Amino acid sequence: MPRKSLVCLFVCLTCAGAWAQMFPEERDGLNALLDQVERSLTTQTPPLWSLFSPLGSLAIAGNGEGSCTTARRDELRRNPGAAAAFALPPGARATFRVFETARELRMGQVIFESPEKKHWLATFAALPDGPGDAYRLTALCVFPADQLLSAGASQDAVSVVKEWERVVRDGQMVELRRHLYPEPFLGILGKGGMELFLYVDPERYITMARYVVEVGRPEVSEMSGLHVCSNGVIAAVTGTWKAPNVVFGLGDYRFTALLLKTDGAWKVAGLFMGTQTQY
Repeated sequence: MPRKSLVCLFVCLTCAGAWAQMFPEERDGLNALLDQVERSLTTQTPPLWSLFSPLGSLAIAGNGEGSCTTARRDELRRNPGAAAAFALPPGARATFRVFETARELRMGQVIFESPEKKHWLATFAALPDGPGDAYRLTALCVFPADQLLSAGASQDAVSVVKEWERVVRDGQMVELRRHLYPEPFLGILGKGGMELFLYVDPERYITMARYVVEVGRPEVSEMSGLHVCSNGVIAAVTGTWKAPNVVFGLGDYRFTALLLKTDGAWKVAGLFMGTQTQY
């Protein structure tokens, strides 16, 4: 995909997330984190694992050959081969950065550009749980962006994400099981007031989801503003979900979903979401 097309893509993403308010110190904190990510991916210093939160982690790297590497924080620390899969060429820079806020969760997407004008798309989620409330990654997904599929060709991944819209409305949460990537998996929901629900086990995630719907099934479950970036093996879907619930809040949810294609089917490996309201 030409650089101009990548810029147009991020203009659309920026407009979609423009309503999300962020304090300058929050933006500065995310930029500081991404500067460290840039150095880690291009020089391996600091080590990538050290930039992840110990609370929960998901790392995905596409190798451009129809496959990908997945890892958690501990594997990045112990396995040099897993960490090497995330390496970018020396001199690659994070040229475009889009941030979004969803209560305590921060999410965003970045374009890395090498001196040879090759590009990678990085999607991330982060929490302010480091020393001095510094941001640390909970998720990082990086894959080549010069051959992204069109939005129309990526609708099969979007349709999997929209299953959440349907099953919540119908109260059939167990139907999500077939859409969840078994390992690694990470689901984080920010309720507000520094209250977070984090799941690394798909079965426990489903148990939580069933409880939420049983306590107070939303009368409305509608997704909007959906954007997808995919290379056919990895997909990142962002959007807004209106599903007011007495357990997690009455505001709209901002979310990022990371999907992997396995055996011909898209499965959600990461789902990060939070409301814009306190209650």
